[in-house]
Amino acid sequence: MFFLFIKQGKSIAISLHFAIAIIVILTYLNNGILKRMAKETHKFV
Repeated sequence: MFFLFIKQGKSIAISLHFAIAIIVILTYLNNGILKRMAKETHKFV
């Protein structure tokens, strides 16, 4: 029972870690795209 609890806790921690990593990557990509778009709009203006 306790072993199962530890196993579940590990899987939850791993999924949380992946979720945080995905969020960080997405925000990083969004920032890069926004900066690139800003540069492009400045070129046109």
